Amino acid sequence: MAATDQRSVSRTALVTGAARGIGLATAEALHAAGHRVAMVDKDADAVRAAAARLPSDRTLAIEQDIAHPDAGTKLDQAVRTRWDPVSILINNAGIPSPLRDGRTAGLLEMTVEEWNAVLEVNLSAALRLCRAFIPFMRERRWGRIVCVSSLAGRSRTYISGVSYMAAKAGLLALSRSIAGEFGREGITANCVAPGYIDTAMAALHGGEKNAEIARNIPVGRAGTPQEVAARKVQGVYEAYLRTETLRVVKPYLVIGVIALIWAFLILRTKFPSIQSEHENSEGDHGRFQDLFRFPHFLLAVVAQFLYVGAQVGTWSYFIQYVQEYAHQPEKVAGYFLTGTLAAFGVGRFVSAYLMRFVAPNKLMAAYSAANIALVAVGVLMPGWVGLWCLFLTSFFMSLMFPTIFALGLKGLGPNTKIGGSLLVMAIVGGAVLTPLMGLISEKSGSIALAYAVPLFTYVYIALYSLLGSKRPVLAQSH
Repeated sequence: MAATDQRSVSRTALVTGAARGIGLATAEALHAAGHRVAMVDKDADAVRAAAARLPSDRTLAIEQDIAHPDAGTKLDQAVRTRWDPVSILINNAGIPSPLRDGRTAGLLEMTVEEWNAVLEVNLSAALRLCRAFIPFMRERRWGRIVCVSSLAGRSRTYISGVSYMAAKAGLLALSRSIAGEFGREGITANCVAPGYIDTAMAALHGGEKNAEIARNIPVGRAGTPQEVAARKVQGVYEAYLRTETLRVVKPYLVIGVIALIWAFLILRTKFPSIQSEHENSEGDHGRFQDLFRFPHFLLAVVAQFLYVGAQVGTWSYFIQYVQEYAHQPEKVAGYFLTGTLAAFGVGRFVSAYLMRFVAPNKLMAAYSAANIALVAVGVLMPGWVGLWCLFLTSFFMSLMFPTIFALGLKGLGPNTKIGGSLLVMAIVGGAVLTPLMGLISEKSGSIALAYAVPLFTYVYIALYSLLGSKRPVLAQSH
């Protein structure tokens, strides 16, 4: 006998915060899918009016403040008076962080009571409802739990307060925990993490702020509750997803494939050994202390240290920059990051061609100047313009590592191999400057300001290219 199509089975669903917005759209979508829907909201008049829009035989309006400690028990009893127990739970209800003078209250402005109020509704209530309905789901070995998280639960946003972000992050962890514990018993737990959605909560920020946010969204508008509802209903049916924030992870697969291909090409490439003009002579051993006689080499080590820090830092915080200032989901930000790698590769080939006509140090100085201008825009004009400017820096940074390396080794004679080792070790800059960028971002509350670190490094590299890379007479003599 063929397996039963779960889409054709009518089940009992419960949606919190169902009087309006995403909750109402979800209730309508579940109802259209053939399920019985209990619509829960603390606004009695609003939830009854919303339920009246749907056929009464499969709709139940329940007035309930889900922050009440006994809300789960009361809702279970109310549903059982008409239907089978709940097997589809949609934890949708939520409230925003408190406001101060029309803006989201900061950490020190918010009271502990206000913190607790947001966590109680947005997170603790979801936990209590899961505890109330999971026992029946275990008996039937079938259950679907969908929690409405947010992009604010995965990254910092300038319109979501700390209590809201903490609660939404907590829902992600709660869903993973439930899925891990009860997945083998036929119970799935998923999250949807929408971006900016046109709801009553969004309206609290005012028309001017909403218009500003919409201008930074590629489609020119906020998402709709119906779009989110469609993802939530999808989460109900996809039984093989025990836990996952419904998001696309393809960008990371693409990056992984590119890395593997690049590693294969490096493996197949035959690199020439470094030979000095004194190769095979008795004095061709080099001494570490001799390197201090070559100022251009010492400055190259510093330049390499700073360059690697700039490169790693630029890419490490790029996804956050895209999410913060272009208001794009992680999926889109991942595509942009993949694009920077492509720009880096193109820049390497282009610079190799241009070096036929332009001296390496002069070309690196020009590229550094370009990056100084681009990063400055990224710092001072965060948004789509700043995003594209930071994107383009990958093209211009592409020639810097090998060029600094080659300029630094010039004229070292028997010390060439030791010098090369030190220049390679300078990659530790990536482990130093990247945390520094994080510290600046944390203290200032601005990812954009953190990019002042790469800006400084390109200034140094430009100066090194024009002045520091020249070998003094002492460095050229033996």
